[in-house]
Amino acid sequence: SDAVRMLRLADPDYVDGAPSLGRVAQFSHDGKDFVVAVRRGNLEQNTNEYLLLLWKTEKIGDAPIPEELLTMSSSSNRCAIENVTWLDDNETLAFLGERPGELHQLYTLNIHTHILTRVTNHSTNLVSYGITLDGKQVAFVAEAPRENLFDNKAQREGVLVTTQPLADLLAGKASEAGVQL
Repeated sequence: SDAVRMLRLADPDYVDGAPSLGRVAQFSHDGKDFVVAVRRGNLEQNTNEYLLLLWKTEKIGDAPIPEELLTMSSSSNRCAIENVTWLDDNETLAFLGERPGELHQLYTLNIHTHILTRVTNHSTNLVSYGITLDGKQVAFVAEAPRENLFDNKAQREGVLVTTQPLADLLAGKASEAGVQL
């Protein structure tokens, strides 16, 4: 249980051995602040908790305790906080995030007011995003919608099970590879 609850860096690519440059700390455009996303397991809730921690760059030599900006949890295999970027105002962060039972969406967070805003409300999980430095324009890539496997045609004619993942079949959803009906 200690290993599950241990705080560790959140970036899965870094954990898998990718270089730290641009992955561990995200610096504000003026260089005065930086944030780091970390994660730990929560055995009681069966979730992964992600924390967004803020440091003042000028005080880093004093070994300061970071400010905890935000905690979000994920009950899926996706990160609850990922792809954190600073907007030009040096006080707003944009990131992909989710809460238990919700979809992966784009959020912004003001580091001074701690106001969290959900920017998107897409019907499927967001995979990646781009945002202008002023935060006024957003582009994103989302998962394709999954079709219901047991529609009227399938109820009449049946479903041919071939290479579909068992989890998709049990959930009654057509896999991304397609399903023959």
